[in-house]
Amino acid sequence: MLEEFLNDLGKFMVILVREEIKTPRPRFTKSPRMMKRNSPYNFYATGRGWRSVSYEVLDDELYILMEDYMINYVFGDGSKPRTPPRSREAIASLEKWIKAKGIVPRDRRGRFMKVKSMAFAIGKNLSKVGYAGYNYQTQDFNNEVVGFMETLLSTPQYQDLALNETIQEILDRINTLGQQTYNIAIGE
Repeated sequence: MLEEFLNDLGKFMVILVREEIKTPRPRFTKSPRMMKRNSPYNFYATGRGWRSVSYEVLDDELYILMEDYMINYVFGDGSKPRTPPRSREAIASLEKWIKAKGIVPRDRRGRFMKVKSMAFAIGKNLSKVGYAGYNYQTQDFNNEVVGFMETLLSTPQYQDLALNETIQEILDRINTLGQQTYNIAIGE
């Protein structure tokens, strides 16, 4: 019964996390002079991170899984200033991101430039200032999860579970983990 409940909760949480990835929000970096608060931005470019969100129930625990870079950089602390990415894989990853976002590379004078040149420029800027991560587990997110849990626990199917477990005990069974390493361009 607990496993069924956690499966239903996992399906719901995957939907919520995917909505958070596609929700536009203010963009900013860790450098105060680089704030871009009026620029709506979402974390959905190539769709790889969005597609990687899944869940698994093991030993009466619910694991929300996604790409490691989503856990560490997008929803974590972000990226610290570091050495600019120079490897072929890192630049190829940034090129793919530029194309997925539909960015038309232009220099300061408005002239077109190569995607590869823009990938180097973006990598250099990220290496100087880094960027801040985003906490998706906001109060609204948590309220939606708790509301869904209360609705499930009020159904006849889960009445016995409602008598044996509190919502907090069930929340303690939820873990958010990465599942694989990817995206050398934004890694540390």
